Amino acid sequence: MRGSWRCEAMTFFVGAPFNPMEINLSIENYRCFPTGSPASLRLTKGFSAFVGINNSGKSSLLKFFYEMRPAFMPLATNTNVIDQVLEGGKLQTQPVPEIQDRDEMFFNGNRDDIRIEISLADLPKTPAIVARALVHLERTEGACGVKFFAADNSEITKPSSGMRWDDGIMGTHFGKVVANFQFIFSAFRMLADTYYVPAFRHISPLTPTEGAAYNYYDINVGRPFIDMWHGLQAGTSKQGREQIYRLISEIKNNFGFKELQITAAMNRNSLQLIIDERTFSLQELGAGIAQFIVVLGNAAFRKPSFILIDEPEISLHPSLQLKFLMKLAGYASEGVVFATHNIGLARSVAEEIYSVSTSAKGSEIKRIDETPRLAELLGELNYEGYRPLGFEKVLLVEGRTSVKVFVELLRTFNKDHEFLVVPLGDLINRYSYDELQEVTRICPHTFAVIDSERRNADDPIEAGRGTFLQNCQSLNIDCLVLEYRAIENYLADRAIKIVQGASYRALTPFEGRQGVNLWPKTENWKIARAMQRAEIETTDLGQFLARI
Repeated sequence: MRGSWRCEAMTFFVGAPFNPMEINLSIENYRCFPTGSPASLRLTKGFSAFVGINNSGKSSLLKFFYEMRPAFMPLATNTNVIDQVLEGGKLQTQPVPEIQDRDEMFFNGNRDDIRIEISLADLPKTPAIVARALVHLERTEGACGVKFFAADNSEITKPSSGMRWDDGIMGTHFGKVVANFQFIFSAFRMLADTYYVPAFRHISPLTPTEGAAYNYYDINVGRPFIDMWHGLQAGTSKQGREQIYRLISEIKNNFGFKELQITAAMNRNSLQLIIDERTFSLQELGAGIAQFIVVLGNAAFRKPSFILIDEPEISLHPSLQLKFLMKLAGYASEGVVFATHNIGLARSVAEEIYSVSTSAKGSEIKRIDETPRLAELLGELNYEGYRPLGFEKVLLVEGRTSVKVFVELLRTFNKDHEFLVVPLGDLINRYSYDELQEVTRICPHTFAVIDSERRNADDPIEAGRGTFLQNCQSLNIDCLVLEYRAIENYLADRAIKIVQGASYRALTPFEGRQGVNLWPKTENWKIARAMQRAEIETTDLGQFLARI
């Protein structure tokens, strides 16, 4: 069978693309992270945050993904490149346009090279599956050496003769599998498909030279952005027109406008807006709405794996910051990674939070695992800043993934503008009274929703949850213990299939997560976003949301 072969031992992987849920990265000697003190982080589905003071290194971590793309891209699918590096060859890379001197990318306290380790978690530990890669970027010439390792830590080597590739699997003519690169290819594709938004969002509608291409990092601005907007809005593609319509509707709802139209000016040098029967050009408006249009517009056109954004809170009132992040995440297949000064924003939305700080050696990064007191978190979220806009109520929910779910569910009841949603974390227990009392002093209109964790309709709730409910009742906090097992059990089948695909289904009221083709909890909010009020209003949760 000339020109065709199949690795029979690995056929269950062939044609089944792997979407890695977790990529572990170790970054050494890149910018402010020196040799011997690497930045170690986990890239997961959902929201991740870097928190730190100015010049601590959090922006550098976002830039890493942008500046290393020239090395990641050819490693995503190009088997000729893999053959080359397995033989000891080097991958030649060119720096991104913003790098004037290649030396900028390297730590300036030594002359060492950049070393990056990329590893995937939870893979079968077999000699054939490639689970780890070491990328060595040379300081002088910019050449990359790459080594690959199997899940059992053995180094992958190329067969001496008779080697063939088939759908990401390297083997011999005789069908013997040497290495399965499908997983690591998928990881590199995700790393190469990021969209970087810097802290300075240049939104000028004019290019330096009229008609010239104009990009600010990954943001397409000026005339090219306007042309792209007009091409979709007035073009022949139904999908493009609907995409613009949805984007305008989202911006209108977020800013509370009754009417919003956004079109390209006749000479294409600006966008023109009609807001509640008044006309504006884009440059007349505040930076907040312009940021929504330009950043969300670019993200909608790109639809990347991860969106990397520096200081998403810039120019936005606290009430819009979370909404902005959630709208951005709707255009990313995997999630959003953001750098921020606002630790409250990070704690309210991010599943992974890292603090970035400086030391005598350079920058350091570590996970933030502690949960703040509820009253402290309200202060970090600037609750007092919400009140002039009509936010008079606080809704306490299970955890960070639940925050985004309830923001979307409240929106279906047209109440998202009334509530600040705050995660309880590990406070659902009998020791919660004092913290709940502090919250009621700050905001008398406090409500709570917690899971029941019931396995059957007649099961009592766990003792700690029962005491939490009693604490709420004694403090006049209207608390709902869900009739169903958890919030996932309320998500509608129609919405689940829209977001996750036809192979997924709704959970029965008391069904757990084990043994089911289940989506990750970080995707719950996207499903809630696709739900309609009629799909929830007859449940105990829907009645609660209608009442509060």
